[in-house]
Amino acid sequence: MLRKQLGNRAMIRLDANMSWSLSTARHILREIEPYNIRNYEDPVATFEEMAQLRQHSSIPFSTHIPDLRRAVALGTPDNIVTNFAVLGGLRRAIRFIGACEAMGIGFWCYSGDAGICNAAYLHVVAATERIHEPSQSLFRWQPDDVIVNRISKFN
Repeated sequence: MLRKQLGNRAMIRLDANMSWSLSTARHILREIEPYNIRNYEDPVATFEEMAQLRQHSSIPFSTHIPDLRRAVALGTPDNIVTNFAVLGGLRRAIRFIGACEAMGIGFWCYSGDAGICNAAYLHVVAATERIHEPSQSLFRWQPDDVIVNRISKFN
């Protein structure tokens, strides 16, 4: 129903937040396979379980866990989605994004909840050819964000 309402051009990415058992994830993935799902984030709790799911689904998987070595070793997830604070700041994030590119793992940003994090990832994405997917942002959930109405102080 969702795909029908949104149409075929709309990007649908889902997130189970590591909450499914392997058998539940297999069942759900079989059901949603025909609906052109762009990505499924953390359908199960471990990379090892994701690798088992890979045998049953062509839907790309992503995770918030930035373990590039395990992703490469197991052949999944296809993408890592995390924020720069988790990676240790901007410089380390840029190096991590480069490592993802070298290893064939996709990357996009998760801003966290603060506007300043959104500003950082927007700048890095604009300057980084490697990031092609839309990033995640939750800053609009914070009505009293720290960067609102602060820029005028510096003018």
